[in-house]
Amino acid sequence: MSKNKKHLSRQPADEVPAETQAADALTIGWMLAVMTTLICQVGALAVRWIAVANPGLTRLDNFSGMLFFVAMIVGVLALVLIPVLYRIRIVSPPRAIVVFAVVVSIAPWVTLIVQWLR
Repeated sequence: MSKNKKHLSRQPADEVPAETQAADALTIGWMLAVMTTLICQVGALAVRWIAVANPGLTRLDNFSGMLFFVAMIVGVLALVLIPVLYRIRIVSPPRAIVVFAVVVSIAPWVTLIVQWLR
């Protein structure tokens, strides 16, 4: 074997354009907002069920309401960040993730409307 082999530089199969740090930070913040909304919704539902099963625990009902309020506010933030992401990113987020984010972000408001209509 020869020690003087020429090494060919390989190009990656699919070159993805590099995103800016601001775009990456905004994407991470958006996903954190979506996951926070989801966790607060699930937590509010679980705490509500526990509060209904144990009527003596009145503070759990308040905690459920607080989690639900946080889910509504953070959900609005997640919805507001979607158009900003499409504008700032070079490669747009996957459609399935955006649809999931929209559904999760709208769910607390839909729940509030359904509760008002009862």
